[in-house]
Amino acid sequence: MANFYKTKHRSQSFLLPPNMMDWLQGDDIASFLIETVEALELSAFDRSPEKDSRGRPGLDPRIMAALLLYAYCQGERSSRKIEGLCVRDIAYRVVSAQIFSYHTSIAWFRKEHEEEMEDFFPPAL
Repeated sequence: MANFYKTKHRSQSFLLPPNMMDWLQGDDIASFLIETVEALELSAFDRSPEKDSRGRPGLDPRIMAALLLYAYCQGERSSRKIEGLCVRDIAYRVVSAQIFSYHTSIAWFRKEHEEEMEDFFPPAL
């Protein structure tokens, strides 16, 4: 092989920004949604104590709410597509804090908290 080709080593490690927010531009809607959800009162999304003692720990409701809001802003409603985007898309990875939840978890959260999620959107005029 000639040595004047620029080669890539796919297995070579590289450094990523230590802060995932650096992956986004400053005016990205994902940054706005993350900050907004962090400022909201989301106690209605908390699980009941009897559910906390069974099974594996639940996903953080702030992350799940931000993920669904971001997906809705992008026009995506399919839980399966959101699951895939959390792996492939940088903004979805940042919003989900790299917690790759299954489409069933996303759909369950949406169904379980449908009424609480409606409070995020103003009524149509």
